[in-house]
Amino acid sequence: LVFASSGDAVNSVDFQKLESMTKEARTTYLGGALQKVLQQYTNAAAYFISDMLSFISRFAVQLGISFVLSFMMVWDLPHIATAVQSLRSSRVAPVYNTVAPSVKVFATLFGKALQAQSRIALCNTVLTALGMWALAIPGVGLLSVFVFVCGFIPIAGVIMSTIPIGFVAVTECGFTKLGLVLLMVTGVHF
Repeated sequence: LVFASSGDAVNSVDFQKLESMTKEARTTYLGGALQKVLQQYTNAAAYFISDMLSFISRFAVQLGISFVLSFMMVWDLPHIATAVQSLRSSRVAPVYNTVAPSVKVFATLFGKALQAQSRIALCNTVLTALGMWALAIPGVGLLSVFVFVCGFIPIAGVIMSTIPIGFVAVTECGFTKLGLVLLMVTGVHF
């Protein structure tokens, strides 16, 4: 579609020269022109795919490192708590006594917010899964996991989780089912 809508194919052909050629020469000439244009698109696609693979690999490495570091922190949490408590009697005690109450309040609030968000994400996931089951959308399990993960992203998570559901609905059942999916998601989230 991009190839047909661009002027590259038309610009790469000399139509004056084309009219004076025989059938075999015309076929060879058009094949060569088409090959030149497609080579440009192939190079652009190769650069795009290379950039995407680079981004995905960097993201995967960062995600793996964050999981490992999170695991190490949770595993060593008692030792970390003891070390932080020892700051009360150190030379930085005045700074600790000033900062510690604020950090404790923030951590408590953040924990409560995360608990509330996880409950909301779980409720939305269950209701969305029931809606997909009622609408006979295939792949309810995988799509529900995606809805749960996206449930931790405020506002944009709804849109991000609805796109794959809508895509499955359109490809498997048509635009009527897409409309029903959009109504179901709107009902669940509002």
